[in-house]
Amino acid sequence: LGKEVGIPEHYLKQALLEEHGRVDLPASRGLLDRAIGAGRVSAQRVVRGDPDELATRLLAWMGDEELLTVQRKQPGRISWEPVRGVAAALRRSSAAFAGNKSFMLSRAELVTAAITGLEPGFSQVALAADLRQARGAVIGGVSALLGCGLATTVVLAVMSPFWWVALAPTPLFVGLGWGVSRQFRPVAERALLGLERALDHLQ
Repeated sequence: LGKEVGIPEHYLKQALLEEHGRVDLPASRGLLDRAIGAGRVSAQRVVRGDPDELATRLLAWMGDEELLTVQRKQPGRISWEPVRGVAAALRRSSAAFAGNKSFMLSRAELVTAAITGLEPGFSQVALAADLRQARGAVIGGVSALLGCGLATTVVLAVMSPFWWVALAPTPLFVGLGWGVSRQFRPVAERALLGLERALDHLQ
């Protein structure tokens, strides 16, 4: 059918391989995943190229376009960790001066790639970014706000004979906590875009 409507054969083959090789990840079910966002984002795609060639290109991309350094490299699997300290500061300053870099995976604690050859000329590339540390910082901020709200309520309850005075600050702290909890989703969305951008480069 694809040939009848003029779709090139290599595009059809790539689409079929991608559908057959797709891995469905389990849906987020935890309370933190629903309330704040998943601590891990992932993207996968079937691209043209053999695993060794794609690994070389992916290593170059992550080294040039992201603040990542290789943590471990094995056949078919690569992991990166953030560049830290002076090296990270220098790269950020040079990128800001040049104006041509956007480090989308800078909040990830770990980025992994799994490259699997499907048939000659095609491979599946699955990327994932661990954002649990960034999510933990947001959770810490929410917990601190809720703790302050509880402490304020207790103090006001002791100082005032009116119960409504003690509860008056509650909506403020709950609202602030909700606002802080919303700060993680843009981080996850940006990291996912960074993974998709790497796959775009390979494709």
